[in-house]
Amino acid sequence: MAKIETVNVGDWNDFKSAVLNQLFEGDQFVNGRFIFRGQPSSDWKLESSFDRWFRSLSIKTPKIHALDQMLKIFHQECLDAGDVREEILNNETYLIALGQHHGLPTPLLDWSVSPYIAAFFAYSSFLLNPKDAEFVSVWAIDTRCELWVKSSEWGKFNGVEIVDVPTVGNSRIRNQRGKFTLSRTAFLSLEDYVKDFSGDYTALWHFRLPALDSPSALADLDLMGINYSSIYPDLTGRALNTKLRLIISQR
Repeated sequence: MAKIETVNVGDWNDFKSAVLNQLFEGDQFVNGRFIFRGQPSSDWKLESSFDRWFRSLSIKTPKIHALDQMLKIFHQECLDAGDVREEILNNETYLIALGQHHGLPTPLLDWSVSPYIAAFFAYSSFLLNPKDAEFVSVWAIDTRCELWVKSSEWGKFNGVEIVDVPTVGNSRIRNQRGKFTLSRTAFLSLEDYVKDFSGDYTALWHFRLPALDSPSALADLDLMGINYSSIYPDLTGRALNTKLRLIISQR
């Protein structure tokens, strides 16, 4: 099966060196070669909101068919609304991204080309919503791996692809340096998808970072200019940054 490489790092500083040593074999960082996702618990799987929602349902419809049915219904709802741009209605990926922005469970997962932005979301989410977790996670996908393929024939392809969504009018995606994975498989997590493939190569990297390092790591990231105020350039970002800085000041 394809590999999922787990890397346990001693602290935040170890993580910064581990990214280069493990992913780039000590060479310089190459922008876009890997994409990264942070999660506040190392026990969490790489599940999209649709995967989690579908798992909670007691229905017999296969996952792929349920996804198709949901997207058809949402497409019609957007048509009935009458104010959704035609280029979005005619592009399934854009339509799914629109649905996710408005609370629809979708097969999209958010990623970033920056390991530091991913780490920020892992640590900040851990502090804002305390969890019984010893480690937070930063996941990395090797974009060169054959598992993450491109397809323009939505509905005729079962797999996981790395996609872009428009950043025009969406400063959050732009500031997060965002990418997405779009899953159209019967699997309920990216880990299960990877394990189904044969081959002696690493498709996913799982960095486990001590959760107790959250305050010091976030202070370092703040020094880099990575905080909620810069990632979410609106009052929501300012409010989140206020909460986070209060929590850190009390640690």
